[in-house]
Amino acid sequence: MVPPHVFEVSERSLRYAGFEPLAGSLENTGFEEVSLPEELFQEGPLGGPIRDREAFDRALDELLSLAATDIGGGSLLLPDRWLRTIQIDAEGAGEVSSEHEFLQWRLKKLVPFRVEDLRVRCLPEGVGRGDKLLVGFAVNQLLSELEEAFEERGIRLGLITNRSLPVAGALNRLAELRCIAVLDRGGYSLVFVESGRVVLVRYKALDPLRVDNGLERVVRRDLRITRSYLEEEFPYQPLSRSLVCGPPESDAIWTALLENGLGVPSGRLGPADLRPASSTGQPWHVMAPLLGAAGVELG
Repeated sequence: MVPPHVFEVSERSLRYAGFEPLAGSLENTGFEEVSLPEELFQEGPLGGPIRDREAFDRALDELLSLAATDIGGGSLLLPDRWLRTIQIDAEGAGEVSSEHEFLQWRLKKLVPFRVEDLRVRCLPEGVGRGDKLLVGFAVNQLLSELEEAFEERGIRLGLITNRSLPVAGALNRLAELRCIAVLDRGGYSLVFVESGRVVLVRYKALDPLRVDNGLERVVRRDLRITRSYLEEEFPYQPLSRSLVCGPPESDAIWTALLENGLGVPSGRLGPADLRPASSTGQPWHVMAPLLGAAGVELG
């Protein structure tokens, strides 16, 4: 069971949200945020280790003092750029001695990163369809440093995931196929959800908040490819709707991009799309990932 405490680390900030289960809902009992120094983390396509551990520790101590509650465990969210996802074929899993070896073997053929430096695991948030596995991978040294910082303060991190996957878990459980565009600094994820399960994820390392004419063409092309794939893979369950999970200033351009590219109505993610929960006044694009991670314990 995941404790109802959720932390989020990004290049520029640390966030904390506390929740309490209440009659099948989640009540948000606290939200705090502190800034991080610029260039605190090493640069890299998957992020990188912490440059100044003392600076990170000070920020974490400040956040915990603001939270003002005893926290023995929690979940941790990372940017999608730091914790990537990929779907792989499960075929051949019986040919190696362990799941870890199988995932490393398959990943070496699919990603341009040194797999030995990565932490790789199957993700429970989705299994795709048929013989597909949803796999997450991130820089192992970065994850170890973050885990160590929390453990030194008596906090055991259970679920470690990115921002976009928990959004799927925060949605109300409809049997239709929906797309959520999760917009973040430095990249965007298209997460396709059916009956609360992630069936497809597509990530692009393009800043979705700075879509100029050139980048817009790239996004439109990506959406056309995605639409063709969906029509081939899900012929009996057509996409019903797309949702934008991002800052309000992104709404106009991204709802238009999604409607034109995917051919379905699009709108801004809001409380009507989410499972019952309260908010302390933070925007839903901020709260939805935190809410989804906390809701893992509710099933």
